[in-house]
Amino acid sequence: MHGHVEENEEAKTAIIRECKEELGLTIRKKELHLLTTIYDRTDHKIYYFSIVKDIDIKNIKIQKEELSEVRWMTLTEIKALIHQRPEEIVYSEDKLLLFALCENNR
Repeated sequence: MHGHVEENEEAKTAIIRECKEELGLTIRKKELHLLTTIYDRTDHKIYYFSIVKDIDIKNIKIQKEELSEVRWMTLTEIKALIHQRPEEIVYSEDKLLLFALCENNR
């Protein structure tokens, strides 16, 4: 999932808003953990957060205009998906280190 930080908005506030809009989930600031911040080629900041929260996937209400599917996957399954459908996957395999950090911090 991704979104944009609005003008004068904190990154944590933006991710809370995006989670509510795109997934129908209520996330609290204390459940967010910043993994890293990366600058892209246009010098925009990209924030990567992990969310530590027990979520029943049945309670997720996706915003159809933004997301086509939500599902739990292992890192092995994600890597396989990247290789099977690279044109559809936003993250390249080298970005999976961020997901591994989430797994190790649980």
